[in-house]
Amino acid sequence: MLRHDRRKPIGEELLGRFLLEAEEDRARKERLFEAYLGKSTPDKGMIAEGRPNNHAYTNFAKYITDTATGYFAGAAPRYVFDDETEAGLFRKIFDENDESSLNYSLAESMSICGTAYDIVFLDEEAKIRIEMLDPREITPIYGEELGQGMIAAAREFLRYENGSWKRKGELYTEKERIFFDNDGGRLRFTGKENNILGMLPITEYENNLFKMGDFEACMENIGLYNLLLSNASDDLQSIANAYLAISGMLGTTKEDIERMNETRIALLTEDGKMEFITKDLDASAIENQKMSLRRDILQVAGIPDLSDERFYSGLSGAAMEYRLWALDQLRAKKQAGMDKGLFARLKKLAAMLNLRFANISSIEKRTSIIYTRNMPKDEGMIAETAGKLQDLVSKKTILHMVEPLTKVSAEDEEKRISEEKQSADCAAKSDATM
Repeated sequence: MLRHDRRKPIGEELLGRFLLEAEEDRARKERLFEAYLGKSTPDKGMIAEGRPNNHAYTNFAKYITDTATGYFAGAAPRYVFDDETEAGLFRKIFDENDESSLNYSLAESMSICGTAYDIVFLDEEAKIRIEMLDPREITPIYGEELGQGMIAAAREFLRYENGSWKRKGELYTEKERIFFDNDGGRLRFTGKENNILGMLPITEYENNLFKMGDFEACMENIGLYNLLLSNASDDLQSIANAYLAISGMLGTTKEDIERMNETRIALLTEDGKMEFITKDLDASAIENQKMSLRRDILQVAGIPDLSDERFYSGLSGAAMEYRLWALDQLRAKKQAGMDKGLFARLKKLAAMLNLRFANISSIEKRTSIIYTRNMPKDEGMIAETAGKLQDLVSKKTILHMVEPLTKVSAEDEEKRISEEKQSADCAAKSDATM
């Protein structure tokens, strides 16, 4: 982890050293993205010329990330604001930036490489924007003192200029945005501008304490699984292309072999013999190893095997909860990292709004974020449970419970009910005065 005294500026030489030290982590993220995109191939070592060389790839990385992300963020996190006027300001920003889709993409990035980043800025029309950043381009820099968190971040990228690709970058700090060129490790600042926000505009979202991707701990076993499939495919192809051994037929000519291929008939002498030379395959051993690796991969990742009939066939609610226990632990870690990031982003958005003469303070203390597990729902059971609890819990709690059925937030539904009641009361008063 790169650390720096936030009271001191970051110069060209120091930033160059930071970027050099971060190369290994950027390479790690690149490998994880390649695995998710299915660009990884098993290492089969040296292959003799003319031998089969298949590269099978079962994309466990994608399955793990898609399942974990869908369960965690498939139902978008919802904000509950104390002040309805402030809520309107933030919801307008969220709508203009398609914040629900943005949050899903951030959760996906967290799952793949362990971290995600976005930036808050004003566009050319002075509108507040939130944009996700490629985590492979970001080098975070943290404060030296405890509790400071990220104090700066560098973003490097390639730009095509004058017929060739140039490595460019931007260093973001609490005070300014510095532009730089990186020519083979020789760093040169090319300009700067003030940071009107007064705080770091980039937000980091951590997948877990160690910033690991969801399938990162399984990468070696995923490679072994695909190596096993590839080698099994090679062996099957070798059987299809097996050598034919002919014994006791020394006078056999090329023309004899061509005639046998045409007629599918072989005339052998009394001592003649023909047989294919093949490699014995132990299909059951291969299948057992496949199932063992598959089970280990998904168990370490904490992801259920949704192709297993036993997962969803005849399970009680308690049994299903038990099967999802590991996935829920994964989800809890993600929620902690996402919560921290979303509240930090709220503070940045509030600072942006305050530049427009708003007066919003401590927004993160007056806002709640609600997460909902995205899983198949028994609508009849939800309605039945809500009905039984009507006299035991608040109306707002009931409205939250039935949100999956109504597709309307509890806040909006409560507002609608209140407006209908007011309208009915007004109508009743009007009738009474007539």
